[in-house]
Amino acid sequence: MKKEKRQKMCLEIIDQFEQLLEEKDISIPCEDSAEEKERHDGGNNARIYGAEYWRLEDGIHKILEQEDSDNTK
Repeated sequence: MKKEKRQKMCLEIIDQFEQLLEEKDISIPCEDSAEEKERHDGGNNARIYGAEYWRLEDGIHKILEQEDSDNTK
């Protein structure tokens, strides 16, 4: 799978996760208090934000890359 397709798929997975959190009225709190404050500035309603978002995105990318690697063997 090309890098661009992996990125798109990753964002689609995160979007599905965000929608579920929205439906359940759950927000994943930021461990960093400055990020948590920044998160709510300007009416941002992201359910997952900052380092937690990037950690999730990185984890999904690693899974997709591993899947690609396994499929090429």
